[in-house]
Amino acid sequence: EQIEWGKVKLFAKMSVWGWQRLLAVLAAGLFLAGCQQVQPEKTTKQVAPVTRSVPIRVPKNKAFEAQYTALLRFLKKEMVQKDGVYTNYRNDQQTGTKTTGHAYLSESSGLWLQHLALTRQNAAFSAFYHRTKRLFWQGHQFSYRYQPTTRTLYPVNAPVDDFRIMRSLLQMPQPKWQQTARGLYAKFQVTNLRANQLTDYVDASTGKRAKTLTLCYVDLATLKQLGSKAVYQKALLQVQNGHLSSAALPLFATRLNLTDQSYTKSATINIVESLLTALHLSEVQALSDATWQWVRQQVRAGQLMNRYTATGQAASEDQSAAAYALAALLAMQQHDQATAKSALQHALAFQMQTDSPLNGGLGDAASQTVYSFDNLMTLVALDTYREGQVTS
Repeated sequence: EQIEWGKVKLFAKMSVWGWQRLLAVLAAGLFLAGCQQVQPEKTTKQVAPVTRSVPIRVPKNKAFEAQYTALLRFLKKEMVQKDGVYTNYRNDQQTGTKTTGHAYLSESSGLWLQHLALTRQNAAFSAFYHRTKRLFWQGHQFSYRYQPTTRTLYPVNAPVDDFRIMRSLLQMPQPKWQQTARGLYAKFQVTNLRANQLTDYVDASTGKRAKTLTLCYVDLATLKQLGSKAVYQKALLQVQNGHLSSAALPLFATRLNLTDQSYTKSATINIVESLLTALHLSEVQALSDATWQWVRQQVRAGQLMNRYTATGQAASEDQSAAAYALAALLAMQQHDQATAKSALQHALAFQMQTDSPLNGGLGDAASQTVYSFDNLMTLVALDTYREGQVTS
């Protein structure tokens, strides 16, 4: 079953027209090919040991106060529901595997849980986590999607969503939540790991496992804290080996074929997927400086585009709030507060100022298209920037 991945439904703006907000909705599934046609580097070298990932504190920064308040107000009033978060403010009809409208994604719930954890809202976190568990949990994993209108819980997961929920538990200071995260992982590994190998999804109804591994699904910092050393080292090597060999575009292949151990090749690469992979590597001190410097240059120039060709040229003129939010998180991991601030400014350029319920949200007021991933990823980046908590 093909799965729609909400995290790449993004808002776009056309750089050649200044800061005009024209919508470009990118829809991608688990089987979307988003990498370039450059052959990834192959290496069999041993992975150097890395230090344990722990949260560190830096001075709080209350910048973006008005924008933050408006965004949070919009999300709490219009998007966050009792049992989940709307994928889109506009209630589009569901067609096939496409996730939009008022469907719920465990991705969105995990991001909201991260917001509650980062801002230490203990009671709200507990209540929303238990509702998330009741709605999405399938015994060994979290379903990636729930359709309220038909009360349909889809049988497959996406490990990045499972890890995001586990990470939110690890971000809470109380020991009971750390234990809860370990309990979730113990069940997750029963079906989602075989011979220490992660996979893109498991069908909870049939036990069928995907034959691919999407690199950005591998949350290395969370896996390092919860998984075995063998599982972590194998996953780290597979992600590192997906680094593209082109000096013009030092990003990452989209996924690994587990049958022949080959990495996907395509005409263009999706920036959100590569940024998420880069962030995961940075959190365990395994990101190459070439990748970081490339991202930093694009952010500083305000030219972080949604897709790139194999030669490093922009394949579209669209940009997204979520991509800039991920770049801000990456900059904070690199302890570059100036670049983080610049990235957040670009993300917040999508914020709507309108005399309507959409005020404060990130999206397109004319079409009323407002996706949860852009808004929640930007909120988490702002939380991290304001609260001064990164992983190192």
